[in-house]
Amino acid sequence: MKRKKILVLSLTLVLAACAAAGSIAYDGLKSKPFLSGLKTQLAPSKKETSDPLVQVGDYTISKVDLENYKAIKKSAASMFGQQLTDHIDENLLLKEIVMEKVILAEAKKQQVTVSLEEGKQEAERLKQLLSQQPADVQAVQKQLIDTYGVSEEKYWNEIAPKQYQELLINQKLIKKWIENKILTQLTDTNQQETFSQTLEAHKEKLYQEALTDYVTVKDDRYSLK
Repeated sequence: MKRKKILVLSLTLVLAACAAAGSIAYDGLKSKPFLSGLKTQLAPSKKETSDPLVQVGDYTISKVDLENYKAIKKSAASMFGQQLTDHIDENLLLKEIVMEKVILAEAKKQQVTVSLEEGKQEAERLKQLLSQQPADVQAVQKQLIDTYGVSEEKYWNEIAPKQYQELLINQKLIKKWIENKILTQLTDTNQQETFSQTLEAHKEKLYQEALTDYVTVKDDRYSLK
């Protein structure tokens, strides 16, 4: 189950973020269950090995993680009416996973912390928010939870808190970057694109530094740059 966390988190946060923004528009979901068959795409069901691909400090990224991440990217693309080619560069996907771990490692380095209890409170808040959404949106959320093979109660009580803890850590780290003038405070919606570009550039800088510091590729078939 732990190996599926990276899979479901992305789409769960897509739904939660859209709900929080009050901009959910999932026309066609009733007739297009985009998660149909997702369980069969999970690496464990395909008997993939869990051999390590990359070591990011204390975090280990395995082939299972990569295959699961690819599956969720395909499902996310399908949700928005797009199609992800089967020949997508796995090195790029692996970079995205590594980037997530680098940001968590940077937060730890900067002593940016969020308690699991705070993650639980955020999960509960978004659970309530999602419960107020249309039936088709709630159905999608249930499908997401179903990929774990656990009950909704167990998901929200045992799995979601850790996910939202990490989300809050990311948000708190960005806030610290703004306070330290690494990023400029967003005061106008017209600045969103510039802010996003600056944020991504800073993340890329941290990523490149991590490649020479504490990121180690364990499988010669893959490369990071």
